[in-house]
Amino acid sequence: MSIKGITSATVLTWPGTVRHAAAALVGLLLLYAWCQPSWSQKNTGASAGDALVHDVLVVHQSSVNLGKTTLFLSAKAGRFVAHDGDLVIASSAPDWHIVIYSHKQNQGFMLTATQAKTESLGLFTSPLSINEGTVTQGHDALLRLDCTKVVTTAKSDLQTSRDAFFFQDRAKKQLLDSTAEIADPTKVPPGVQAFLSFVYNLRSRAGWLVELRTRYKDGSALTVLHTTSLEHTDKPASFFAYPTNFKKADNMVQILLSADATETLEDLWGSVPKKAK
Repeated sequence: MSIKGITSATVLTWPGTVRHAAAALVGLLLLYAWCQPSWSQKNTGASAGDALVHDVLVVHQSSVNLGKTTLFLSAKAGRFVAHDGDLVIASSAPDWHIVIYSHKQNQGFMLTATQAKTESLGLFTSPLSINEGTVTQGHDALLRLDCTKVVTTAKSDLQTSRDAFFFQDRAKKQLLDSTAEIADPTKVPPGVQAFLSFVYNLRSRAGWLVELRTRYKDGSALTVLHTTSLEHTDKPASFFAYPTNFKKADNMVQILLSADATETLEDLWGSVPKKAK
């Protein structure tokens, strides 16, 4: 019988007093209310007591070595997701530690804020330093975003053993230049900027990497990373929480490599050149 079907005539036929019947009706109403989902929780994914973080910037990107990636930024936290959600890099106030975590491997590696200042993810880099070069101010019409453009011209024709593994190829292409577009942030807290510098290997530039490409003298080019779209949304505070209860990895490489044994360092950074005897 539905609650709407309960009438005064029905109540009088129940055993006991009217007081008992009223108590039973109240109990049914409480049970009904308890069983109904909260719309706010249903729509946002937030649990009870899980505050919403408003106006989270979501940056959708694509890169040659990680495929589709997503960057989430708020005033007090940052989160980078890749490998179809398997790879997570998280950092948040007040300590701004950086945790690199793989769901499939249930392994993680943590760097303190101090350690992160001298380290970087190493996946979005160029054979030419993007922290040097000619700087101009521009605007990305597609993303409607003001950017700093840094163009670095090659000082020598050939790549060397000092260049990132990813850019060392057997053909030894002649480099022309490298161009980085970096979003101009209006106000980025120091902790968030440290997280961005770690992910994108930015040291002397504020903001996040919008695009990175390298051109060669044979006319070919390689776009290491580009941004496909931007959006703003709300997220539950728990979304930015550090992963917990994971096995500690010895280094970042263990996390960045897929659990699939066929995926190796060569897949991510290219073949490692043999040292001359």
